[in-house]
Amino acid sequence: MDEGAAVSLALDAAQTLKGVSSDVAQIKEVSLEQLRILQDWALSHPAEVEQPAEEEAQALVLDEEPEGAEWVTTLQTTVDVPPEFFSNVTQFAWMQTVLLVFVLAVLLLNLGVNLWKCFSDKWRS
Repeated sequence: MDEGAAVSLALDAAQTLKGVSSDVAQIKEVSLEQLRILQDWALSHPAEVEQPAEEEAQALVLDEEPEGAEWVTTLQTTVDVPPEFFSNVTQFAWMQTVLLVFVLAVLLLNLGVNLWKCFSDKWRS
């Protein structure tokens, strides 16, 4: 990789990181706004809000995870792939496998021919 390509790659990475940081800042703002709305609603409707147990409340205050809590992260994307994409990928992988087997067979045949040429004269004499 030449110096210009490396600089271009570094600039692209920096721009991507700036974009990610702005996305994280937006998510943080939305989350804080939602938390404020939920807290306001909880204050205005105290009878409808379940009060957490003392241990859970303490863990929430200390930003600790309660015992036995299992977190699941779900990643969703808005990019849709065409329906034939996965069949095309499978076909491509199959073609690569067949090509690899063919190349391997040719290389083994070539090795066999070269070995025969090297040792056939010595075997005859």
